[in-house]
Amino acid sequence: MQNIKTIFLGIICNLITPLLVSIGGIAVVMFYSFSYELNFIIINIALSLSIIILILNHHFSNKRIRVLRTLDNHPVYLIEKNVARHIPDPETFNYLGQIYGFDWKDIESITNNEFSKQFSTSSILPSIKPHCEAFHKQIMEQNVNNE
Repeated sequence: MQNIKTIFLGIICNLITPLLVSIGGIAVVMFYSFSYELNFIIINIALSLSIIILILNHHFSNKRIRVLRTLDNHPVYLIEKNVARHIPDPETFNYLGQIYGFDWKDIESITNNEFSKQFSTSSILPSIKPHCEAFHKQIMEQNVNNE
């Protein structure tokens, strides 16, 4: 369900910008009384810009997230803009998967050599495990107090 929501929101965001450019072009045409030929040219330019923006929004979207592991070493990495960050534990992986829309089946495998050629590494992602444990402890205490 999260993947569908992420895809839907991405489509909506990528459609809003070109629509605003098109509406802006039409508004300029309606506000200024140009000749019909000039109105036609302005609307075509606005629509062309909308298409270009839509393509660029999709191609350079900052939501291009990948997860992969190397064949020689088994840590799982979150890849964003060719920077690899180690995911420390399954709880953090599942949490990030809910945010970015990936799952365990989406993990790609590459060799260490390919990994070092394609990606630079950054700091290890912080684990959410301590927060999960603290939350679980708090819930258990509340259950004991309610009994």
